[in-house]
Amino acid sequence: MQENLDLFNDKNWKQPLQVWHSDAGNALMYVGFDNFQNLYNGIYSNAMEWDINQLRSEQTMLQYIHMTHLREQPLFNWAGELLTGALNDGNSVNLMDYKSRFNFGCYKMGYSESDGFRP
Repeated sequence: MQENLDLFNDKNWKQPLQVWHSDAGNALMYVGFDNFQNLYNGIYSNAMEWDINQLRSEQTMLQYIHMTHLREQPLFNWAGELLTGALNDGNSVNLMDYKSRFNFGCYKMGYSESDGFRP
Protein backbone atom coordinates (compact mmCIF):
# COMPACT_ATOMS: atom_id res chain seq x y z
CA MET A 1 0.00 0.00 0.00
CA GLN A 2 2.77 2.47 0.92
CA GLU A 3 4.50 1.75 -2.40
CA ASN A 4 1.37 2.89 -4.27
CA LEU A 5 1.25 6.14 -2.29
CA ASP A 6 4.91 6.82 -3.03
CA LEU A 7 4.02 7.05 -6.73
CA PHE A 8 2.13 10.28 -6.02
CA ASN A 9 5.10 11.77 -4.17
CA ASP A 10 7.63 10.94 -6.88
CA LYS A 11 9.73 14.04 -7.52
CA ASN A 12 10.57 12.77 -11.03
CA TRP A 13 7.18 13.93 -12.35
CA LYS A 14 5.80 16.12 -9.58
CA GLN A 15 8.59 18.68 -9.42
CA PRO A 16 8.69 19.46 -13.18
CA LEU A 17 4.92 20.03 -13.17
CA GLN A 18 5.21 22.35 -10.17
CA VAL A 19 7.89 24.38 -11.95
CA TRP A 20 5.72 24.47 -15.11
CA HIS A 21 2.74 25.65 -13.05
CA SER A 22 4.79 28.39 -11.40
CA ASP A 23 6.41 29.56 -14.64
CA ALA A 24 3.06 29.59 -16.47
CA GLY A 25 1.38 31.57 -13.69
CA ASN A 26 4.18 34.13 -13.60
CA ALA A 27 4.09 34.50 -17.39
CA LEU A 28 0.34 35.04 -17.41
CA MET A 29 0.64 37.76 -14.78
CA TYR A 30 3.43 39.44 -16.77
CA VAL A 31 1.62 39.26 -20.12
CA GLY A 32 -1.75 40.18 -18.70
CA PHE A 33 -0.87 43.19 -16.58
CA ASP A 34 -0.84 45.83 -19.34
CA ASN A 35 -3.94 44.40 -21.02
CA PHE A 36 -5.89 44.37 -17.75
CA GLN A 37 -4.68 47.89 -16.98
CA ASN A 38 -5.88 49.06 -20.41
CA LEU A 39 -9.24 47.38 -19.84
CA TYR A 40 -9.57 49.03 -16.43
CA ASN A 41 -8.68 52.44 -17.90
CA GLY A 42 -11.37 52.05 -20.58
CA ILE A 43 -9.05 51.85 -23.57
CA TYR A 44 -10.95 48.85 -24.97
CA SER A 45 -14.55 49.35 -25.99
CA ASN A 46 -15.07 45.91 -27.55
CA ALA A 47 -15.02 43.15 -24.92
CA MET A 48 -14.82 40.35 -27.46
CA GLU A 49 -11.81 41.95 -29.14
CA TRP A 50 -10.13 42.31 -25.74
CA ASP A 51 -10.88 38.66 -24.86
CA ILE A 52 -9.42 37.34 -28.08
CA ASN A 53 -6.33 39.58 -27.93
CA GLN A 54 -5.73 38.56 -24.32
CA LEU A 55 -6.11 34.88 -25.16
CA ARG A 56 -3.77 35.22 -28.15
CA SER A 57 -1.04 36.93 -26.08
CA GLU A 58 -1.38 34.45 -23.23
CA GLN A 59 -1.16 31.40 -25.46
CA THR A 60 1.77 32.82 -27.40
CA MET A 61 3.69 33.29 -24.14
CA LEU A 62 2.66 29.87 -22.84
CA GLN A 63 3.84 28.03 -25.96
CA TYR A 64 7.50 28.32 -24.97
CA ILE A 65 6.75 27.37 -21.36
CA HIS A 66 4.70 24.32 -22.39
CA MET A 67 7.39 23.17 -24.82
CA THR A 68 10.07 23.62 -22.16
CA HIS A 69 8.30 21.88 -19.28
CA LEU A 70 5.74 19.49 -20.79
CA ARG A 71 7.58 18.00 -23.76
CA GLU A 72 8.82 15.15 -21.56
CA GLN A 73 5.44 14.60 -19.85
CA PRO A 74 3.46 12.45 -22.33
CA LEU A 75 1.18 10.97 -19.65
CA PHE A 76 0.23 14.45 -18.40
CA ASN A 77 -0.46 15.62 -21.97
CA TRP A 78 -2.51 12.53 -22.79
CA ALA A 79 -4.56 12.86 -19.60
CA GLY A 80 -5.13 16.57 -20.23
CA GLU A 81 -6.46 15.93 -23.71
CA LEU A 82 -8.63 13.05 -22.53
CA LEU A 83 -10.13 15.00 -19.61
CA THR A 84 -10.80 18.20 -21.54
CA GLY A 85 -12.59 16.17 -24.21
CA ALA A 86 -14.65 14.25 -21.68
CA LEU A 87 -15.69 17.42 -19.85
CA ASN A 88 -16.41 19.53 -22.94
CA ASP A 89 -18.61 17.52 -25.30
CA GLY A 90 -15.62 15.99 -27.08
CA ASN A 91 -13.84 19.34 -27.60
CA SER A 92 -10.40 18.46 -26.30
CA VAL A 93 -7.23 20.51 -26.18
CA ASN A 94 -3.70 19.50 -27.07
CA LEU A 95 -1.59 21.32 -24.47
CA MET A 96 1.46 21.28 -26.72
CA ASP A 97 -0.28 22.98 -29.66
CA TYR A 98 -0.81 26.77 -29.63
CA LYS A 99 -3.66 26.68 -32.16
CA SER A 100 -5.46 23.91 -30.26
CA ARG A 101 -5.26 25.87 -26.98
CA PHE A 102 -6.35 29.10 -28.69
CA ASN A 103 -9.34 27.46 -30.40
CA PHE A 104 -10.31 25.72 -27.16
CA GLY A 105 -10.16 29.04 -25.29
CA CYS A 106 -12.42 30.66 -27.87
CA TYR A 107 -14.79 27.69 -27.62
CA LYS A 108 -14.91 28.03 -23.81
CA MET A 109 -15.70 31.77 -24.13
CA GLY A 110 -18.47 31.00 -26.61
CA TYR A 111 -16.77 32.49 -29.67
CA SER A 112 -16.67 31.00 -33.14
CA GLU A 113 -14.74 31.81 -36.29
CA SER A 114 -17.66 33.94 -37.42
CA ASP A 115 -16.80 36.26 -34.48
CA GLY A 116 -13.47 36.93 -36.15
CA PHE A 117 -11.11 34.92 -33.98
CA ARG A 118 -7.90 33.84 -35.65
CA PRO A 119 -4.97 32.19 -33.93
